[in-house]
Amino acid sequence: LHHEHLRPQSFLLAIAVLLAVCALLVKLLFRTSRQRLVGVSEGPAAGHGSPEGFGQSLKLIGESRYLRLLAGLTAIGCLATWIMKYQFTLIAKAAYGSNAVGLAAFFGRFNGYMGLAALVFQLALTGPLLRTFGIRITLLIVPLALMSTSVGVMVAPTLLMGSILRGSHYLVRFSL
Repeated sequence: LHHEHLRPQSFLLAIAVLLAVCALLVKLLFRTSRQRLVGVSEGPAAGHGSPEGFGQSLKLIGESRYLRLLAGLTAIGCLATWIMKYQFTLIAKAAYGSNAVGLAAFFGRFNGYMGLAALVFQLALTGPLLRTFGIRITLLIVPLALMSTSVGVMVAPTLLMGSILRGSHYLVRFSL
């Protein structure tokens, strides 16, 4: 089967079917293992004085400088990640033009290879990096990697540089 005959839209039904199968498997798992998994379905117990609703949570965040800084840092990180993903998509679309099948094949290969690379990185490098450099220096790798590769994309907005940018994010986003 050659990928020239497949359209990216034709995979949507397959994805929906696979997700439905996953939902059924989870339901089956909870039905057959209810006794062993009784604590999994329960949420964590709220401590005394914990916010009970969204409004109280926002009030708590507003009253704490630390929580405001943490929320701001999270928002900025989310925005930067969204811009980076959008930039990568634009670069890939420009490289593939109207070839939607080629673009879908590129994204499929890219995400597959990056998933494997992230697994290897997680298993082989995260522990040694943390033991050698500690949490502060190791966490500094993430912004340094993303800043340096972003500069590379600004200098040369090619598919290769966009892939290096997105790939560096893919490798470190959950590992460090």
